[in-house]
Amino acid sequence: AIDFPGAAYLAGVVRAVAVSAPTDAERGEALDAFVASLYDPSALDRRSPHEAVARGSGRASDLNDALAALARVAGYRARLVDVGDPDHTGLTYPLVEVSYGGSWHVFDPATATRFVTDDGRVPSFAEAQRAPATVRLADQNVRTYWDAEWLRRLYASPLHRYRVVESEAPLVG
Repeated sequence: AIDFPGAAYLAGVVRAVAVSAPTDAERGEALDAFVASLYDPSALDRRSPHEAVARGSGRASDLNDALAALARVAGYRARLVDVGDPDHTGLTYPLVEVSYGGSWHVFDPATATRFVTDDGRVPSFAEAQRAPATVRLADQNVRTYWDAEWLRRLYASPLHRYRVVESEAPLVG
């Protein structure tokens, strides 16, 4: 059981967002799309997952934290993948991985990028790195303020680390 401030509220959001999603994959995609809709480039203050969802807006890192927290409340394992920024040594960008169906699946709600394999699955970050030709970016870079070429280099970055998500505590600085 997940026990942290805001968990009951987030559980209600999960039920509302994923009510018509019968499979794990569809629930993951519904949660990702919902969280992607909350992006607010003018948000400057750090928001917890509960605050970002309740206020209906958040920064890029807030959204990745929110998706991970919603996935945990929904009963899935979740983790962040800190990927090395291809242009700035020492900086990282978080992606979210959610585990269902026996494997991990990568999401990037901050840029609203969707990863899809040739057979229609959402791959893991590692799978996307190992076989980039089999992964396409569906609806890639729908937010015009992220450079598509930078995103391609970011997703191909060999520099990354995984962080398991276990609470609503801030996950990204």
